[in-house]
Amino acid sequence: MKISNIQTIKNYTYKKSIQKKQAANQIDYKNINNLNFYPAFLGGYSLNLSKINENLKEEQYPPDIYEAVQNTLKQGNPQNKTLYDIHFEKYKGVLDCYSLDELKEKYPEFKNVISIYNTEGKEGSFIRNFMEGKSEVFQQDEDLTLQLIKLYWGQGFSLNDLSEHVSQGLNNKENFNLYYTMVKKLNIPLMNGHYAHLLKFSNKEYNKNLIEKISIKIKEAREAKKQKEEGEPVIIPQGQLSKAHKKHISKNLEHHFRKNPDKIYSQTRRQTGFLEQNPEFKDEISEAMIYAWNKTQEGLSVRKYLSKFMKKHGGISEEELVLKTIMPSEKISALELFWIKNPWAREKFSIAVNKGWDYAKNYSPRIYFKTKNDERHLTLNLIPTKISKKISAWAKANGMFIDENVHYGRILIDRDKDYTNDKKAQEYTEKIDRTVLEYEKKFPKDADLCASTLQLTIIDFENDLKTNSSNLPDIIKNNPEILNKLKQALRFFFNIKPIYENVNGFKVPISGMDYNEFSDFFLGLMQILYIIPEGYKIAEYLNDKIDKVYDFLSIGNQFEIDKILTN
Repeated sequence: MKISNIQTIKNYTYKKSIQKKQAANQIDYKNINNLNFYPAFLGGYSLNLSKINENLKEEQYPPDIYEAVQNTLKQGNPQNKTLYDIHFEKYKGVLDCYSLDELKEKYPEFKNVISIYNTEGKEGSFIRNFMEGKSEVFQQDEDLTLQLIKLYWGQGFSLNDLSEHVSQGLNNKENFNLYYTMVKKLNIPLMNGHYAHLLKFSNKEYNKNLIEKISIKIKEAREAKKQKEEGEPVIIPQGQLSKAHKKHISKNLEHHFRKNPDKIYSQTRRQTGFLEQNPEFKDEISEAMIYAWNKTQEGLSVRKYLSKFMKKHGGISEEELVLKTIMPSEKISALELFWIKNPWAREKFSIAVNKGWDYAKNYSPRIYFKTKNDERHLTLNLIPTKISKKISAWAKANGMFIDENVHYGRILIDRDKDYTNDKKAQEYTEKIDRTVLEYEKKFPKDADLCASTLQLTIIDFENDLKTNSSNLPDIIKNNPEILNKLKQALRFFFNIKPIYENVNGFKVPISGMDYNEFSDFFLGLMQILYIIPEGYKIAEYLNDKIDKVYDFLSIGNQFEIDKILTN
């Protein structure tokens, strides 16, 4: 791949927005001690981090928040963060926890909280109502302790407000207070009262968020109750879900299918919908089924008898067996009858499925090209996503080697595996590389566009590092050592291989450079990210940037290109 020429507009003048300064508030905040007056300062004292800092002692802050506030103020608070912003930056991870063990590992301050399932409640009490499935606000499929921590610490809602809304949700006529449940029964730590009040009023959208969140929880609790009554083993909420929540559901579905392998073919409507919207997990199930039916002794022996049985019901195809196509309802009914008549077959199939699942999660070549970054994997896409999909479609149409799970041009580092002596992985990678090479020969313009994308991405990455841009992930912005290390890596690369020239205030990309020269830079960068804690977040940021830069170049968005190339 050779890079194509990137045009620049040298006479473009950018307008700078002028922010109006508000007059300084003249009230003497230090002399106001009555907490009832705090609402009056919404938009003033409560939103001023410097004033907040003057009125809170170090010991009144939760762990790490004091240090984060000091660091923000030391840098001049360029993003005008409030106390809530800083609190949420730390505790937003609480919202992505789906077990107390996971919470305690991430946040040691909650190491002594008690699971609702390790407590007892009196008849008619809040705890007993939850345990008996009578709660209209909280779901039974998640520990009540965790749900309360998410609302109080993760969302920053006050104890009084939560008590009031929970009371309304329960239709209680008497006032209800969560203090006893949270502190005395579940051992959930509370914030310092002064800090909690200031936190509440530093959240500009507090009331709106509180009402919306409680309303959503009530709807979700009702929906979960309905699903339980219908026999749904895994609660799948409606609407948009976070990555962590999807992972939680996927994990529970896997557990359900491992214990009940026959249910893989009689999925509920909700399960089918979830899998269609999350193809990565759907593909994992297919991978497990392919291995179970074709690579295990148990699966092969069951398949022999199943094929004979299904002939009376229109047969069963390979695509249906491995869930690549939807099985008609009459065949699903016939398959259920097969399991009932042949309990030995269900037992053997259960063994085969578990072997298949273990393979799909740990040994399948598909995992070498995972479509997401996490603590274990570092993945960087050196071919933009849209080009990768074009390669996949072209390969499929032309009978080339194809794996729809693959993101072509992906670098992977797995912290737990060494692929250097893995022949299967090497053979798999070679097949993918051959497919990409044939595509490059057929579509040289796309190949050149990929090279230009990487070149412009590196330049834009340098811009972000120089300015410590807000676009950077927090792991870089909040860590000068990592920021400097990445700057040094870029300088080292540019000393060996300059990729642009400075001309009249513009960075003019050097034309004619090869794609491999840029991929070598990213390969070196991945070695740095490998040793950086949470380095996968930097890889995610670079993946997004590569896709955005490709979009600018492919549609000729000269304005965005010039922003990158302007010194």
